[in-house]
Amino acid sequence: MPRDPLRLLFVIPWRDRGCWIWEHLPDGFVGDLAFAAPEPGAFQDRHRLPPYLAEFVALVFRRVPWNDYNVVFSWELRSALAAATLLRFSGRKRRPKWVAVGPILKGRILRVLPLVRFLLKDADHIVCFSRVECADYARLLRLPRSRFSFLPTPWLATEEETDRNDGYVLALGQSNRDYPTLLEAVRGMDIPVWVVAANTTALGGGAIPPNVRVSYQTGHAETIDIIAGATMHCIPLHDTGYSAGQTVLLRAMARGKAVVVSDTAGIRDYVHDGETAVLVPPGNVVALRAALVRLWNDPAERARLGTRAATTVREECGFEQFTRSIVALAFSLTPQPNRQDRR
Repeated sequence: MPRDPLRLLFVIPWRDRGCWIWEHLPDGFVGDLAFAAPEPGAFQDRHRLPPYLAEFVALVFRRVPWNDYNVVFSWELRSALAAATLLRFSGRKRRPKWVAVGPILKGRILRVLPLVRFLLKDADHIVCFSRVECADYARLLRLPRSRFSFLPTPWLATEEETDRNDGYVLALGQSNRDYPTLLEAVRGMDIPVWVVAANTTALGGGAIPPNVRVSYQTGHAETIDIIAGATMHCIPLHDTGYSAGQTVLLRAMARGKAVVVSDTAGIRDYVHDGETAVLVPPGNVVALRAALVRLWNDPAERARLGTRAATTVREECGFEQFTRSIVALAFSLTPQPNRQDRR
């Protein structure tokens, strides 16, 4: 006798549907979305509610029918804490299984770690985007290590492929960036560098070398064009206990661009040094400078790294691969002996 489809709910902290997991779900699964981000003009938007409270209120206003689903997947910490709170009121009898995906425990959130522990203890599983986070978060949250698993950050290149080479090294992104080290590494060089940062504070307050161009908060179309024109990418990162930089890394790799990136938590889960990117010790000006000069002067090596990087992203970090892992996790949490993945 055929069973009802397994119903999955994805709680996401943004409003843009984009290309998402439901497009890759096999037969026998239904995937719905619940946006935790407030709509423009909504109560929480008009009243400028602070983060975490805004996501909670947004989900309250959406009147999510939690118990209609078998498994709830919440993305990022804000959505996870909001979902955790609301699931507590959904009733124990039919409450769905709940998976927190990609929560990051850093900075000010650690000041309220006991509250985070209290809310995340209800998670049936926690997916991390780096292996080191699995172990660290199990310790921080005082949860069994078996409740954590690593999955690569999914990436789907939607922009048209390009072979442009406009002659600059691109450093792009915000989270955990160490732009002061990069600026010192390229000071006095004749290699053009383009830094796209959140604000002037991210640059550390030092003098900007004449070979460095800086942009702030570029729009989507402009950012895509800047990425397309880069000769190679550099992702300088601080050495912290949480992962950062994967999205920019995968975006560059998917386009076949050679990347120099700091060897920090989680990065080794995505690249192999000398095969798909060049790793340098974090905060090491000399090593970063040497790696940039070597790759800049070796087009054949850039091409080799870029080709292997693009293949790796396509074969290991695509949405189809990620969806298969999510489906397997949903199966493991809700055993259905007679159900078969018919894809």
